[in-house]
Amino acid sequence: MQNLVLRPAEQPTPECAIALLLVDDDAGMRSLVSASVRAATGRDGNDLEILEAEDGAEAIHLGLQQRPQLALLDINMPRVGGIDAAVVLRALLPRLRLALYSGDAETHRERAQDLGLPLFDKSDLDRATQWVSMQAAVSFGRSPRRQQPQRFSLVCAGCGYGICRSDPPGRCPMCRSGDGWLRKSPHPIAELT
Repeated sequence: MQNLVLRPAEQPTPECAIALLLVDDDAGMRSLVSASVRAATGRDGNDLEILEAEDGAEAIHLGLQQRPQLALLDINMPRVGGIDAAVVLRALLPRLRLALYSGDAETHRERAQDLGLPLFDKSDLDRATQWVSMQAAVSFGRSPRRQQPQRFSLVCAGCGYGICRSDPPGRCPMCRSGDGWLRKSPHPIAELT
């Protein structure tokens, strides 16, 4: 392996807010993951830069040059595998958030757990993409969006007792009627519009 020179941290290009190091020896898989990540994060080329490497040695070199915030590494690659590259990258770039993925995840699960690295199966690309999306949201200074249950104002059909809940109770707590619930607008202002 070539001697690597550690340079001062470079940030992604000014118009890019975050960089992902995507490492896989299969160009088709890199393309698929890249498209999946862009779709899941809602990021285009202006605020998400995807740096691609074909093996672990190239990943280490590119990681030291570009200093990405995130890295997703395939495990089985020529020269330097994903786990070994992740260990080196973690030591050299402690702020880099790393995850692994593999077509044979179960074989590597114990070693990944011992190293504290998330491991995803290539057949379940959605989970890896979700991890990248959540990490990107944190990097952009926003917490990941969580779906809040829709709340409704409900009125008991028997006595008119009102509650605000996402799902109606089986019986009214006031009259104990099981006649049902009528859905009303959750806010009085909403009725005016």
